[in-house]
Amino acid sequence: MGSVATLSVELFVAIVFALINLQIQIRFMTWWWARGCNWRQFLDIYDLGAKYRNWMMIDIITNSVIMITTALLLNTLGWSLSPIALGIFGVEALGAIYLPFRFVGAKYAVKNNPNLLDFNGKYKDTQIEYKKLVMLLDEKKLGTYTKSASRLWSELLLLNKRRNEAYESKKKLEDIKSDVQKLITAYSIEDDVDKRLKAQARLNNIIKQQGNLDEFIKHVEEQITRSENVFMDIRTKLAVGQVDSILPDLSTYTNQVKSLECTVEALDGGEIAGYPKSGFNKKK
Repeated sequence: MGSVATLSVELFVAIVFALINLQIQIRFMTWWWARGCNWRQFLDIYDLGAKYRNWMMIDIITNSVIMITTALLLNTLGWSLSPIALGIFGVEALGAIYLPFRFVGAKYAVKNNPNLLDFNGKYKDTQIEYKKLVMLLDEKKLGTYTKSASRLWSELLLLNKRRNEAYESKKKLEDIKSDVQKLITAYSIEDDVDKRLKAQARLNNIIKQQGNLDEFIKHVEEQITRSENVFMDIRTKLAVGQVDSILPDLSTYTNQVKSLECTVEALDGGEIAGYPKSGFNKKK
């Protein structure tokens, strides 16, 4: 029973120090990148929630291994050193090693996330307005409103991801279009009317898909730009105490964003004869 109780204490210590160390690391990143925000706002704005949860799981597992291994080793050797103290020393040493790697890893994740790059560049004003809104909501302790605003932000990030996928699909279609145009020229020289007409039908299909993608991209960009004013409108209403319409406004606008996201389903237009689908409308 004594050894079981000891292991329970060591697992408890492993979890506690996993929480403490990760909080130190995340708060350092928040101070470095998003001064004025708290750590929860930082994870939300920079879309790092999943990475935070992964790090937490890794820390709990590695800390538990260190604590249990230390206890077993000292017990086997018969040393009088405290396994808890020695285990904590190992956990903290590992935490210090993790910090620079995680800082670089988070920075890499942000730089390679096209959504965050766009909202730090092209749509920076939209991100700034969202940041101002969530900071004000948290200041006034309006948790329900904060969750609703966060859902809208997540939908905007997803919508912008679809916009980037649309650009990639356009590039692929342009390559296929070039091939089909070469085929049409070849079939015209060979005077093969049947093959030329089929190739022309493929070309018309590609042009139609490109037009659909262009229209979708335009609507997404308008929606993201418009969201800057939505965040500003909600923030100013909140500042003067007009809170009654905030949740309906957030809900209505979120539904508009979702509705635009749903138009993705209509964009692929099926398989072009002889070529694979672009994959644009696959759910991620």
